[in-house]
Amino acid sequence: MILHQNNKNNSGALPNGLVPRGLTLEQVAKFVGLSKSGYKNHQRVGDYPAPTLPGKRYDLRLVESTMDRLSHIETHNTKNEWDDA
Repeated sequence: MILHQNNKNNSGALPNGLVPRGLTLEQVAKFVGLSKSGYKNHQRVGDYPAPTLPGKRYDLRLVESTMDRLSHIETHNTKNEWDDA
């Protein structure tokens, strides 16, 4: 998902395809598929993280790991039967 696109009208934009790690409330809400107020409501009850970066920015990696947890996706490396093969 590209949240910030480089064009002639936005000289401070990141290069195409590069997603900022520190997201604004509007960006993080779009990223998780919620409105800004919806994200704040889920943040208030502990579903999603509050901003942790300077400038009240939301950490993309933290939000992604939270989404993985909410979706019951295993994110740490676990050993499986093929590791010793």
